[in-house]
Amino acid sequence: MKYFKLKITDVDYPEKFYRVVLANPSLNLYQFNIYIEILIKTMFCHMAMFSGKGYKFIDSIWMDDQFDKSIKYLDYTKVTIKEALKLCKSLQFTYDTGDDYSFNVEFIEEFDFPLPNNIILLEASGDGIWEDNHSGLRDFIEGNLDRSEIYAWNLNIKDFDRYDFFEKINIELINKNIEKEKVRIIRELKKNNSYSDKD
Repeated sequence: MKYFKLKITDVDYPEKFYRVVLANPSLNLYQFNIYIEILIKTMFCHMAMFSGKGYKFIDSIWMDDQFDKSIKYLDYTKVTIKEALKLCKSLQFTYDTGDDYSFNVEFIEEFDFPLPNNIILLEASGDGIWEDNHSGLRDFIEGNLDRSEIYAWNLNIKDFDRYDFFEKINIELINKNIEKEKVRIIRELKKNNSYSDKD
């Protein structure tokens, strides 16, 4: 089976906050979105979408809100990673269009061998987003935020004085648990009627 090696980089700090993955290219973009959100530690409480040159890939509930007539809007449950990259060459993933966490998704190369998961994390830097506090995370990365002002309610930070955004990430543990975590997330989203049930 063929897999795409992709680099997912924060647009503000591409060398500091990123994930490199092997992804099943037949995943639709909504499925890919769930994996990305797991990897960057969101709480799945905001809108997410992909965009590329001339296209936006969004939840079907937003299809009527097509403000820019120069852009083609597509349901992200009906477009695979492979199809999207063929259309756009590169993608941008955005989570929380208000706080605007944006990540470039770059195709690196293609592999042809079996993997146990739809996604395998290869490399990672940066703990995760700070929900509802993008400006605070920017200040923290740039060294302009006092530790007493850390506000990251989605992260399990027990000791703010020792918090290290760049602490080494346990990639092996993430890969071991990511499929189970996806099942748990989908169960929660279905419970809250916020899952696009086209898995």
